[in-house]
Parts: sequence; structure tokens; C-alpha cells
Amino acid sequence: MRIKSFFVIVAIWAFVVSPLLRGIAFGALVRLPSGKFVDITQTELEALKAQPGIQITPTIPEIIEPDAIVVALPAELGGGYIIGTPEAIAAAFNAVGITVGATALFIEGVAPALLTGATLVGWGIIVALVEAIAEEEEEAAVHHAVAHH
Repeated sequence: MRIKSFFVIVAIWAFVVSPLLRGIAFGALVRLPSGKFVDITQTELEALKAQPGIQITPTIPEIIEPDAIVVALPAELGGGYIIGTPEAIAAAFNAVGITVGATALFIEGVAPALLTGATLVGWGIIVALVEAIAEEEEEAAVHHAVAHH
């Protein structure tokens, strides 16, 4: 009889209690707009609700602040969205212990304007190098023949 009770307790733990504790203790991976992932527990998500500049909603509102971003929450955390500026989300994540030292860049990734500017500068450097190499090759191709008398 004891063995049967033991197996019932193990089954209840494995199929009922353990998944519930996993959501509370381990959380779920949340993908940020930067492409990076953070692990958020249910407790941390609840703490985020009290952070300044953070809105947690079940759906994306029709109007959000122009500089706000949206972070989708997985079903393991009940779904929904975290909305706020990258700065506010980074500060909130740091405050509740989801991250340590996260910045707006960590949350949002490289802004398109920065990426475009960096790409243009990179192409400008490449073009300048190609032109310099071409000039060197032209100079090297010119042979000065020794005059024969």
C-alpha cells in the first residue's frame, strides 16, 4: 500500500505541482525586439506591473506612445504584451532582477537609423580603399623603360 501511495504522490508532483512551480520559479523565455531572450518568472512579471513607464496588457492598444515598443509575452506567462520605451523597459527589467545592467540598446537592438548610418560609413570606407588600391595598381603598371642609345 505504501508503494502505491508513493507512486500517486510522484505522479501528482510530476504532472500537477511541478509545472505550476516551473512557471513561478523558472518562468519563460521572452524574445526582445533586439532578438535577445530574457527569462521572466510570473513573480517578476507581477513586479513589472508596478514599475514606472511599463504597461502590461492582454492586447496591443490602438494608440501607443511614438517611442514605445511592444514585447510579446508567451503563453506560459499568460500571454499579453509589455509596452514601454526601451529605456523604461530596461530600467524595469533591472529593477525587478530580470536583467542586470540592461540598456535600451539591449532591449531594442540597433536602431534602423544607426544601422543605415553605420552601413553607409562602412561602404564609404570600402569604396575609398578600393579606389586607393586601384590607384596603386595603376602606378605600379607604369614601367619606365631605360633609354637605349
